[in-house]
Amino acid sequence: MNGVVVFMGENRYGKRSVFVNVGWKLFERSSSLIITFFIQILLARILEPAAFGLAAMVTVFVTLSTIFVSGGLSSSLIQKKDADELDFSSLFWVNLAVSSLLYVILFVASPYISNYFGYAELSPMLRVLSLKLIISAVNSIQTAYISRNMMFRFYFYSTLTGKIASGIVGVFIAVLGGGAWALVGQALSLIFFETIVLWTKVKWRPQRQFSLSRAKVLYSFAWKIMLMTFIEAIKDQTRNMLIGKKYSSEALAYYDKGFLFPTNIVTNISSSLTAVMFPVLSNVQDNNGKALALCRSWLSIFAYSVFPILLGLILTAESLVSVILTDKWLPAVPFLQLASLTYISWIIEIPIRETLKSLGHASTILYLQIIKTTVSLIVLIILMNSGVLIIAASGALLGVFNILISIFVAKIKFNYTFSNVFTDVYQTLLLNFFMGIPVYVITLFSISEFTKLIMQIIVGVLLYVFLSVISKNKNYDYIISLVKTITNKKSKT
Repeated sequence: MNGVVVFMGENRYGKRSVFVNVGWKLFERSSSLIITFFIQILLARILEPAAFGLAAMVTVFVTLSTIFVSGGLSSSLIQKKDADELDFSSLFWVNLAVSSLLYVILFVASPYISNYFGYAELSPMLRVLSLKLIISAVNSIQTAYISRNMMFRFYFYSTLTGKIASGIVGVFIAVLGGGAWALVGQALSLIFFETIVLWTKVKWRPQRQFSLSRAKVLYSFAWKIMLMTFIEAIKDQTRNMLIGKKYSSEALAYYDKGFLFPTNIVTNISSSLTAVMFPVLSNVQDNNGKALALCRSWLSIFAYSVFPILLGLILTAESLVSVILTDKWLPAVPFLQLASLTYISWIIEIPIRETLKSLGHASTILYLQIIKTTVSLIVLIILMNSGVLIIAASGALLGVFNILISIFVAKIKFNYTFSNVFTDVYQTLLLNFFMGIPVYVITLFSISEFTKLIMQIIVGVLLYVFLSVISKNKNYDYIISLVKTITNKKSKT
């Protein structure tokens, strides 16, 4: 396969523009990841596990509601080639109205949700955190404008400011003894500060104009993506609701914290690629051949970047948790390993999903997600009394099913076959196999967890780079080219 077709196709953005914006997005996401980990480590050391469990329960409902504010609408504006000012403004006012309605619903429902879980403090926490919905509506169209116009440097500014400022707010509340309120304050202040920066940097403003017909056209695409995202979130969040209700806030905390590292890493990398690739793919939506080439290269790069990280998390889990989060979080180790296995399926699922979306197959994505979620919920119901660990393990097993059905659909819609997938990832699998052996051997050493962790990271990174160089890996060459492009850009500036 031609290794880096992904960012080199003929499109209105240009090769250099895509390179630079990939760099900005990766820079933004990597800085976000580092700051997030640092803040989470501080909060994990200050707060008790139960506080994280309470915050996770509240977050479930805000996460599901946020989907109806931003999920799919931004994509519809990006996907529509001739989107204009009237389109942007119309969706802005719709978003603001929908978010306000959702806030009222959650405000009224909060006491009932609190009673359901049996924690009185959940009601005021939910009422405060739900303000995220309105703030998200204010910046949702701004973010679509940024993505459509490849202005990803603004994401970097907003993310950096938001992460640092919200981290300070969260740690401050935690030190004062605020418990779970520290996590609520951090989450709410994050979206607040990000919105302030976006509105400062992006000059677009909503106009006093609204077209119901335009909104309907955009929603005809968006609602399918929105419903798909909602169904996917139901699949993921149902586990949190079940664990929080049936077991305990501490059990939910260990489960949730186990997903912290792989979730943040995979979602940050995938969102970086998705933010850039979806506009590029949408630009070739009338050419299945080009879309296929882009998807294959995207998947190859994604696998090369993410798989060694997930493997590393599995092999270093105990040392990582002990050193970073302290021994009080050691019960989260098996959940960290299972979560890393679960996210392997994303390597294949996300590029296929985004390619289908760019080609206009929103209905297909919806049906695909319905099947995945239905199977997941059936398995969850069957295993609900089997313990939290078994529930977590089921997610990893379902990942295999998700991979198979995603490739099956991709074969039908744009001729991406199982053999193509194997061709695109086999070299990465070999690299990780030979890297993983010595990293695993280090886990057997009778040394301190800190020393063991440092050795594993150094050996893993150096060996992966060395193997990539001697095997002349095209994904490695692409990443080096990307770094050089960004560096040259900055030096000229």
